[in-house]
Amino acid sequence: MSSSRLPKKLSTRILEALASSIRMEILRLLHEEGPLSYSELMDRLNLDPVKHAGRFAYHLKKIQSANLITLSKEGRKYQLTDLGWKIYELTREIEEHALRAGTRLLVRTSRTTIEEFDRNRIVESLVREAQIPQEIAERIARKAEERLLDLRVKYLTAPLIREFVNAILIEEGMEEYRHKLTRLGLPVYDVKKSFQDIGARGGIAKDVKDRAGEAVLREYVLLDILPRRVADSHLSGYIDIRKPGSWILHPDVIIHDIEEILARHASMLTLPSEESRLKLYIAYLSKFIRDVCYEIHEEQVVEYFNVYLAPYVTGVRDIEIEDELISFLIYLSDLKPTVSLGLELGIPSFMEEKRALGKKIGYGDLYDEAYRLLRSLLRCYERLMSFNRFRRCLPRLIVKLRGGDIDEDILLHIHRIISLGGEVTFSNLAKTNGITSSEGIWIEADKGLPEYALLRSLWIGGVSVNIPRASYESHGRENIFARRLERICRDAVDSLLFRYSAVSSNISSNLLPTLFGGVSPYSSIKNCKYGLNLVGLLEAAMLFTDSENFIEDDVLDYTWKIIDYLREIVRSIEQETRIKITLSSIADIDASTRLANMDQLYYGKAKEYKHLYRPFYASGSLIPMDIDVSTINRIRIEAEFHRKIDGALAVIPLSEDDIEDVEAMKDLTIEAYENYDLRWYSYGFKFTYCTLCRRHFNGFIEVCPECRSSRDLVRYVKIGASYMSEYVLPDGVRNALLKSNSSH
Repeated sequence: MSSSRLPKKLSTRILEALASSIRMEILRLLHEEGPLSYSELMDRLNLDPVKHAGRFAYHLKKIQSANLITLSKEGRKYQLTDLGWKIYELTREIEEHALRAGTRLLVRTSRTTIEEFDRNRIVESLVREAQIPQEIAERIARKAEERLLDLRVKYLTAPLIREFVNAILIEEGMEEYRHKLTRLGLPVYDVKKSFQDIGARGGIAKDVKDRAGEAVLREYVLLDILPRRVADSHLSGYIDIRKPGSWILHPDVIIHDIEEILARHASMLTLPSEESRLKLYIAYLSKFIRDVCYEIHEEQVVEYFNVYLAPYVTGVRDIEIEDELISFLIYLSDLKPTVSLGLELGIPSFMEEKRALGKKIGYGDLYDEAYRLLRSLLRCYERLMSFNRFRRCLPRLIVKLRGGDIDEDILLHIHRIISLGGEVTFSNLAKTNGITSSEGIWIEADKGLPEYALLRSLWIGGVSVNIPRASYESHGRENIFARRLERICRDAVDSLLFRYSAVSSNISSNLLPTLFGGVSPYSSIKNCKYGLNLVGLLEAAMLFTDSENFIEDDVLDYTWKIIDYLREIVRSIEQETRIKITLSSIADIDASTRLANMDQLYYGKAKEYKHLYRPFYASGSLIPMDIDVSTINRIRIEAEFHRKIDGALAVIPLSEDDIEDVEAMKDLTIEAYENYDLRWYSYGFKFTYCTLCRRHFNGFIEVCPECRSSRDLVRYVKIGASYMSEYVLPDGVRNALLKSNSSH
């Protein structure tokens, strides 16, 4: 045989191999899916192994003889040869060229394939996704095809076709159908900007992914979950739904029950020593908290921490206790959502007779153990906070003040932690029973029930209510103001009810297994609490009283009047819905900034609204954080505010001199508690962190005293319960806080 005839025979065999739709389909499968076995290929081609075995073997032999595929000896799987790969790619190019030459449309699909345009695909999509009648769908599809044929583009894409279809639906007056076809996602520009923004703020790659997911779910909530009226209320700035993308996934706050956690996970084990029991129980508690991080949005409150663990420190040396607590704190550091530890300065009276888990004694007999555990925990905090890495990432502390004598030595230790930048919330329980989150969310015990009956309860979340918007729209008429407030509050409550429904559905689908899974779930959503978060109370009162001073008596009196209006509205809604609604003032800088900016856009040019120069509304503390007012006067006003609402956190600003005088700070805490009955409060001060030498300095500095750097400094301020860097604050807030005369 002459060598000149060989290429001709090979090319003939190749053309014969391509002259069958089944053989072409085999090449496509191996090209797209990689190596496949004999049975896998038959299965993909929907061929019967008995009926079609001979026919299939014939086709394989044809392709093999053309040297387009080969059978691997190791895995006994067929795969494309280099020649087979090139031949298949060539056939695709020929097909696409022929289609283009015939003025046909090619579409790059979401399945990463290129296919010939098929109008019936549009019809199927309209009927399936938007429930459009078949006849109308066919008419819309024909119009879309006519317009697409006029385009001179190399390839169409599925999103581009969808845009054309949506435009035709709008032209035809079919807005509701178009709404159902909305594709969720991010523009390319926004994705690129996410990489830049998160990198500049010290984030990581996972943060980019989380932001993209948040954006998609946010659109889903506003387009599909909420009624149009409620979604429009959020988009128009009457209410603010915090992080809508995470909003339908899980509740905001869980109150943990250490006894229940330990009973579920460790009751079956027999341990040789108390030291082993303490180590194991802390390990179980740590793991449970970590698991719950995926099922709670804002905060996990671990109540009665030093009381419930007191039975297991008997006979354990202090150094061993501290080793376990150090490991516990490091394990939970930087955890999101926030973890807060509820600390008792003694044994609460309602727990004295309660029998300790696994013991034959009541907690009232464990005062010394609880005290020792508390001192050990505070020593661990102080040790860890001396290392800059842990200064802002340890769990928060919630210190309960319950009346009677207060151990000033322990209180002094707590204030040393505050002076180092520790995030500590004080909860004044002298006149009531209840549980507080670090941000001031308040869950009160029902009459006749002990406080620990609140354990394992949930706070479904809160929606921020724009109080100044009702003022602007009422033009000074109180009857209209009250009606506007009611409409805003009803929209907020409706959004919370839809959130409850979405989270309940997630529970039914077992998407939250740690909290709600199993025959005997750890928690239940049935009796969860709902919150209306009040934003801009003082600003609304200033508008009605035509005042420019935040703390004038007339302004404060009208603020209390607004709260009375809100109380009446809430009572009416509660009777209709049979749910419990709280009026709270929880710090939400994103909501207060967004709502203020929208109001400035709508009303900023009107002369009568002269107070709109501020870049944010007050939230959390009643008195805005950048307003200069004496400490005692601030405490007095915030205490009066706390007596009228169901939860808040007053942040008391401290100067550099204040923060260094720990004894005076401790005395101020006792005075706020005893003389003013301030319910929920925290301290905040300004500090600067040098990223080059990794040192913290009180106050704002221009040059690092250690390394002399001026470009590597990051300034921090207290917003609610947490310290926030200037880079995560909205621009207007950052400028106002960093330039304000307030020591905060």
